Amino acid sequence: MNRGIRRGITEAGGTNSTALRNTSTLPAHASAGEETVLTGSTATGTLTLPGASAQVSTVNTVLNLASVSVTLAPGPGTTLNAYGTTGSLTVLTGQVYSAILVGAVWYVIGSSTPSADVTLDQFGAAANPVNVNGQRLLSVTPQAVTDGANALGQLLAAHYYEPTSLVNKQISSSTAAAVDTTNLTLSFTAISTAVVIELTAQIGFFTNTASPTAEVYWGLFSHGTTTQVGYYAAAFASASTTAGVCATVKIHVTGLTAGASYQYDWAHGVTGTCDAIMTIGCLAASATVATGNAGPAIMRAFAA
Repeated sequence: MNRGIRRGITEAGGTNSTALRNTSTLPAHASAGEETVLTGSTATGTLTLPGASAQVSTVNTVLNLASVSVTLAPGPGTTLNAYGTTGSLTVLTGQVYSAILVGAVWYVIGSSTPSADVTLDQFGAAANPVNVNGQRLLSVTPQAVTDGANALGQLLAAHYYEPTSLVNKQISSSTAAAVDTTNLTLSFTAISTAVVIELTAQIGFFTNTASPTAEVYWGLFSHGTTTQVGYYAAAFASASTTAGVCATVKIHVTGLTAGASYQYDWAHGVTGTCDAIMTIGCLAASATVATGNAGPAIMRAFAA
């Protein structure tokens, strides 16, 4: 029995008695000051509190250990007030209620529900409010593939190409080509009808005779083909003969099917007369700053 509720019973000065009652054989009404423990599983019914003839300040307590709910009703000549709501109330399995008689009104002065195992959906909204105070989180349901509307921006996949020595990927044509179908390709499973692919790498011009500027464009191919996905986006533009930068491009791809798998290859091309080079490589760690450490080429997919 809840210790705080028992203390309230003692302080109220009522006559305390404990009764173990089966839900199939409930009495006409509980005794004044009774601590009722309910058991049973085959029937449900109503437990009626004592009537107006009971001593004022009497406290009755009901603990439902049955596998069925029970109705708690006010006795003859009285009403039941549960935190401002008047009328009978339902005592669910595992719940405990304590009520005190003041005049002709039974006031609920204590109630509790035992801890319960709860399963929550990581992204979906709960159908009813969930109180996790004092409860164990049993499990979190992984996001369903159709939950894209609740998970926009979620990282779906990431690929880091970081060779231990420098690798240069060169392009001098306005006809786009895959950069590296083995090392610069990304697979993911869509959770919505769109995705944003993020591409990051060091890019620059080895030679540039364009006037006034030359531009490097990045795009996407369906894996192993030259079928364009999405659009081409400018990664770098310069009029300098030699220049470079760490660039990031984002490409929005639509028309996907939630739950379907996709694989895209990184593609590149240039405008103007130039040779563009993507430089990739993560050299061994050194105590001093070393030239030529370009860092990885990164491909990431986000739900959109």
